[in-house]
Amino acid sequence: MPSLVETRTTASAGQVRISDVERTFPTKEGARTVLRDVTIDVVPGEIVAVVGPSGCGKSTFLRCLNRMNDTIPVCRVEGTITLDGEDIYDRRVDPVQ
Repeated sequence: MPSLVETRTTASAGQVRISDVERTFPTKEGARTVLRDVTIDVVPGEIVAVVGPSGCGKSTFLRCLNRMNDTIPVCRVEGTITLDGEDIYDRRVDPVQ
C-alpha cells in the first residue's frame, strides 16, 4: 500500500536564513509590532545567542523559529524563514516532524 505521507530522506545541513521577519500582535488600539525587519543568516555549525533586556522580543523571535506561533489563532509571521532552502512556513512542511 502506498504511503500517504511524504518523507524526507536527506539529512539537514542546518543552513538557516531569516529574511525580513516581522511579528505584530493585535491590540485593542490596532496592532503592536514587536519584531521588524529581522534578517539573519546562520551557517551550519554556527552558534547564535539571542540576548537583550526583558520584553525586547527574544522569546517572540524564537517562537517564530520553532513555529509555536502556530498555536495562536490571530498570529501571523511576515517574512521568510528557511531551513536548508525550504520555507518552514510552507503548508507542506509538518511542524512536528
